Amino acid sequence: MVRYIRQKLQVQFLDVSAGGKVLAQLYHEKLIDEVRLTISGQIAGLFSSQGQERTKWFCPPEGYPAFTHVTSPLVHFKGIRAYGENHLFVRGAVEYRH
Repeated sequence: MVRYIRQKLQVQFLDVSAGGKVLAQLYHEKLIDEVRLTISGQIAGLFSSQGQERTKWFCPPEGYPAFTHVTSPLVHFKGIRAYGENHLFVRGAVEYRH
């Protein structure tokens, strides 16, 4: 679908706000070229306040191998901004190694 949007419809920018499963598949397919991350100054544990286990990010999608320290994509930071004392906004370009 994303390749169709890019190649046939000539869409250059697509904002993807998704969870780890969707993002992991997009990384495996090498469809993400830039990331924008928001980092908040609060450490979250394994369980939510309701006692539910939090989603594990970047678990390999079914049929895909797990990234290793040699094959995981790298992010080259292009911009970093701080907002107040508790938020960082990071923008970076993705380099694929798999």
